[in-house]
Amino acid sequence: MKYETVVLDIDGTLLDDKLKISNKTVNLLRRINKKGISIIFCTGRMLGSAKHIIEKYFESDKFPIVSYNGSLITLPNHETPIFHHFIEGNTAINIIEYLRRKECHRQVYINNQLIVEEENDQIKDYAVHAGMDYHVVDNLTDLIKSGEKVDKILAIGKPEFLADIEKESQSLFSDKANIFKSFSIYLDYIPKTTNKGIAVLELLNYLHLDPKKTIMIGDGDNDIFAFEVVGYSIAMANATEKLKQAADLCLEKTNNEEGVYHILDHIFSDLLN
Repeated sequence: MKYETVVLDIDGTLLDDKLKISNKTVNLLRRINKKGISIIFCTGRMLGSAKHIIEKYFESDKFPIVSYNGSLITLPNHETPIFHHFIEGNTAINIIEYLRRKECHRQVYINNQLIVEEENDQIKDYAVHAGMDYHVVDNLTDLIKSGEKVDKILAIGKPEFLADIEKESQSLFSDKANIFKSFSIYLDYIPKTTNKGIAVLELLNYLHLDPKKTIMIGDGDNDIFAFEVVGYSIAMANATEKLKQAADLCLEKTNNEEGVYHILDHIFSDLLN
């Protein structure tokens, strides 16, 4: 199979644990892109955070971005998104109120802004991770009641604590939101109408790219949805066990060992020589 598109998760896949991308990986992606291979970034990050990473390493290169785990699709040089879904208002309010009762850190993403109602270590650490500022408001639910639309809600906590939150959330909200871990300490709530798979398929169809000729590389449970719609799914060595079980190929190299570089250099060796 001659593949024509590569879809890449960012955290735990492209980025190493120091939040850096190796020069070898950047140069390889540029080379295959110049040879006609489409590159798409597909991430749980907010749009501004994803752009921050991409612009840092790829400078003037422009790529389509699926952000918020599938809530938003943007194209280079297009002001208007081609796809934008929101968590239904009452559902968002109920999720926030539930997380409050559980004394679990919660943050919402509205209009490409990161918003919290408590300033604590979780948001300070996350803001550094995302490379984004955050805004503190008195009451998140009042913001939603005023008409603001929510792209994503994120709960942050220790893995064991979040496991209980996830189980209860699935019981309470799974019919109204998609809920999954994007990292051991991150629990995502996104619109029921989308996920990485739905959004990737929408984007591929929009760009007239064949899903069967598409590669997806990821590391988290949230990538399973995208694995289901592409022709070749690849899990990093550091991927979750759940994702590895869903993958066509499991790499021996992690995000700290340039796993993306090594597999794409192998797959596209004929193109590059």
